[in-house]
Amino acid sequence: RVGEIKLTWMSSREMPTEPANGLPPKFSKYATQMMAYCRCLETPDARLIGFFVNGGYEKHKMGNPKLLAWDLLFTKRELDENWSMLMNHARSKRML
Repeated sequence: RVGEIKLTWMSSREMPTEPANGLPPKFSKYATQMMAYCRCLETPDARLIGFFVNGGYEKHKMGNPKLLAWDLLFTKRELDENWSMLMNHARSKRML
């Protein structure tokens, strides 16, 4: 299993607190990075741990940090498509 730990000032408000099929769009960069690691390590399993410095930015609880975690399972297709997207981007920037 791939493990990723993030410390962020972004709000945790949109993050799932129950089983879900993915992450909110503003956190897609985390999924993209984790899928690349998963593909290289040939595993579909990942765990994301997020430390949200200001939690959900609740007005009455500013500065209320939250530590949250999610287990993610990616399909082979998701991993391959993500990898192709990364390689196409690298080629377009002449990084390969």
